[in-house]
Amino acid sequence: MKEWLLSVAAAVITVSLISVMLPPGKTSKIIRAVLGIFVAAVIIKPVVSIDFSKISTGEILGQGDIEYQTGYFEYAKKMRIEKYREEALKILETHGIKIEKDELNIITDEEQGGFVLIEKITIFLTKAVITGDNEHIVIIDEAAAALAENFGIAREAVIFYE
Repeated sequence: MKEWLLSVAAAVITVSLISVMLPPGKTSKIIRAVLGIFVAAVIIKPVVSIDFSKISTGEILGQGDIEYQTGYFEYAKKMRIEKYREEALKILETHGIKIEKDELNIITDEEQGGFVLIEKITIFLTKAVITGDNEHIVIIDEAAAALAENFGIAREAVIFYE
């Protein structure tokens, strides 16, 4: 450690003396940049010479295994599904279908590398209010197509129940 501190101090002093003696101009800027790289190399030399193969993650973390915060992943999934639900309710409302939040179910596929992918959307129209100039079946079909397009799922995966 003492040797490293002495070499860093010597490099800084040498570079400072050389920088003072340089004439102003473009060449001096290039030389100062090279000298700065030299000082950086002297500073990081001990880090580069470490043999990382002898260090295990257990020594660094103080344990042998890495534990994931599954509680956080579940919370993030729940929040993502809630965001999807809000988006779906807005899409339905823009198509003239007003339902309660609990009448909309989003079924997801959890096994996609941490992403929440929608498999199916089910909508119960028992208490729904449908408004619009078209027939109800047309309004429902248009809303289903909009939901499928928005969430990147097949039209058949959006199911309405009466």
